[in-house]
Amino acid sequence: MSILSTYLNKQQFLIPPFDRLKFVIIFVLMTGLSRLAVGFLFRYLPTSVFVEQEVRIGNAIISGFVTGTVVGATQWLILRKYLSSWLWIPATAAGQIILSTTFQGWLYFLSTTLPLATFDGVLMDMNYITIYSGFVFAFCIIWLGLTQWLVLRHSVKSAWWWIVFNFMAPFFSVCLIILVSFPNYFIRGLQFDSRIIATFTVAATQAIGFCTFHKKNSIVNDNMQLALSSPFFMASEIKNYRKVKALSTRLYSQINQAWQADMTTNRTLSYLVGVGDDGKILAYQPINPASRDFISQTPLPNLVDTYNLETEAEYNHQALAPFRVIFVPPGHIEVHSLRSVSLLWLGIILAVVIILMSSYPTLVAQFD
Repeated sequence: MSILSTYLNKQQFLIPPFDRLKFVIIFVLMTGLSRLAVGFLFRYLPTSVFVEQEVRIGNAIISGFVTGTVVGATQWLILRKYLSSWLWIPATAAGQIILSTTFQGWLYFLSTTLPLATFDGVLMDMNYITIYSGFVFAFCIIWLGLTQWLVLRHSVKSAWWWIVFNFMAPFFSVCLIILVSFPNYFIRGLQFDSRIIATFTVAATQAIGFCTFHKKNSIVNDNMQLALSSPFFMASEIKNYRKVKALSTRLYSQINQAWQADMTTNRTLSYLVGVGDDGKILAYQPINPASRDFISQTPLPNLVDTYNLETEAEYNHQALAPFRVIFVPPGHIEVHSLRSVSLLWLGIILAVVIILMSSYPTLVAQFD
């Protein structure tokens, strides 16, 4: 696959690769903290299975509405850059209400069919209760995924995967809780907060899920498709993440130093820029007609490493690191790499961070 084809493909993502890391961090933190904050406010509501059914269901509706509204609004502040519909907020509120009421209903039903000790926190370890609840929660959270899917399906392809991501999130939480239970056998007194693990694991699964979606009505620019003679079609791509990051910094420095005058146009200009392994700018390609018409207002033509017909083949077969360079009036520059952290590695790193967060107080106590 050519660099240009790779670029066009990555332009289809709902969350662009260069925004991926920032989006995931902010989404996980804001979603997790908003859920914990609402949970703290409602910690005194009677939700035990020993409370009357009507009281628990009523409280579940109230807490579900408040939680869904707060979390939905928090997520919308992050998602509005990528999703156009504000209906995400009421969809989240509705899904959370159904989730909360069905979850409490299932716990009540199972409490009447299973031994009482199963729900007794004094007789059983809380981690086991959390694991048991996690499996019940997995089937209830489908409702949240379903109501959010009603909004998401208008913006992304294969939106039904969102229901699957939500369904799998509690299972990931259960796996982490089981995993962190083993250190208790080696480090006495080490405890993990299962609420933190469950809350942030669900948020992390949702964030990574967003990064996998492709936009439904994305438009491929014809100007990009016509550049068949461009080195972007012939050259191989530099894929080393650290190397690309270093080249990104160097590219920004080159453009910033060479850009002497502010833009006279009020149009934002975007270019696909190819940088060689030595840091030289080897090629650029306007992404839209305005970028082609106002190329003279950018320093790119003067920064491209010159070559003649004898060396054209050599240049076309060099390895390039592609970047999207954006000139924002009157004089702001943005350089975005097409490379980002792998979602697999991002998931592993998030799992480690979540575990450390959940055990932080006891870890400090152990080594204090």
